Amino acid sequence: MRLFYYYNHPVLREVAFLLPPLFQWRDGTFRAAIEMFRDVQGTAATFLDVGCGSGAFTRRLSMHFPNARIDAIDITPRMINFAVKRNRYPGRVRFRVGNFMAFDGDYDAVFALYTIMLLPLKSAVEKLLALAPNGTAIFNLTIPNTLMRLHRAFYSIFIGSQVNLYPVQKAVAEISEVAQIVDLRHVATSEGSYLIAVRRKR
Repeated sequence: MRLFYYYNHPVLREVAFLLPPLFQWRDGTFRAAIEMFRDVQGTAATFLDVGCGSGAFTRRLSMHFPNARIDAIDITPRMINFAVKRNRYPGRVRFRVGNFMAFDGDYDAVFALYTIMLLPLKSAVEKLLALAPNGTAIFNLTIPNTLMRLHRAFYSIFIGSQVNLYPVQKAVAEISEVAQIVDLRHVATSEGSYLIAVRRKR
């Protein structure tokens, strides 16, 4: 049985992310992702937030880029319904239910936070760049430290999905086969997470 359907239940998920260390991990990742984008690209007119969940990072994008149009996609209808109800920026923020691997679009920048570790790495990166052919894609991964190995086991047992953990060297080698890495930053030591910004190879 899936434990309270935690990962599909937006209220439980948001409450959990108010608790330490999850709050610090997510907040730090969100802040670092926006800082990284400003450093490597600066600004954009259109954004896509992949795996938006309850819309927490979508709201952060809206605040930092008030003139941008933002699309957000998640595979879980319950999450999208929750995100739509909390959306303070109707008109320029659109939420959609769907699998981003089957989604089409052309954006200046694409973010995929806490999403890519659930998918085959190279094909997911290729899809991100297909959605931002002339821009930047930013996503995070996690190294296989003790804490994350426990989290992966929990996720596999109760949620039925596999979380892929990547040592930095392995991730860089795989990603470099399909994309140009323009920045890599470690975010939270205890979580073992790091952010990667990529562009299409020229």
